[in-house]
Amino acid sequence: MIKTVLFDWNGTLLDDVASSVKAMNVLLQRRGLQQIESLKIYRELFGFPVFNYYQKLGFDFSQESFERVSEEFMCEYDRFFSDCQLVKGSRQLIENLHKKEISCCILTASKQENCILQLKKFGIDCWFDEIIGIENIYAASKLEAALCWQRQSSRKPEEMVLIGDTMHDAEVAKKMKVRCFLVADGHQSFQQLSQTGFEVVDHLNELDFKRLVL
Repeated sequence: MIKTVLFDWNGTLLDDVASSVKAMNVLLQRRGLQQIESLKIYRELFGFPVFNYYQKLGFDFSQESFERVSEEFMCEYDRFFSDCQLVKGSRQLIENLHKKEISCCILTASKQENCILQLKKFGIDCWFDEIIGIENIYAASKLEAALCWQRQSSRKPEEMVLIGDTMHDAEVAKKMKVRCFLVADGHQSFQQLSQTGFEVVDHLNELDFKRLVL
């Protein structure tokens, strides 16, 4: 029986894909690099660590630092954040889990402080028992944070399920030895996610309570 659901934030509960593309295209335009022309192309390019994703886009880190580019991206992302909404069906899913006394947590590769502020903006921070994030904005990996939390937690792997939208979420789930569902309308494509061996759905609202916890 599942007692805890770990949700990724960006792209899983927060629909920020279009805003991420807009922000990145500002950076690419400034450097005369080819812009990302569609969400479909973006989902094929994106991945973790984001350092590699930036290199795919043409950033030359022998000429400028990854840290500086990351900070520039976050400034632009913050400008477009007001366009972001919660993913359709996310509120209902979490409410249903709460009614069944299933613990909900956030596991994100975003800076923990930023994630908490975003959750508060949508008025849903009270729904989550724990927010597990990283200490910086560079989105290298959330694996270490996840495993550290798991070691300190009394929760058993067989009583947890992780819901995410990237191959990195699948990697984390495998290391944690927990079940995993992946949604394909976030930051990576269905084709990529299907390579993980986990079940992939097109949209979050396809995951009802029974499908998650049984």
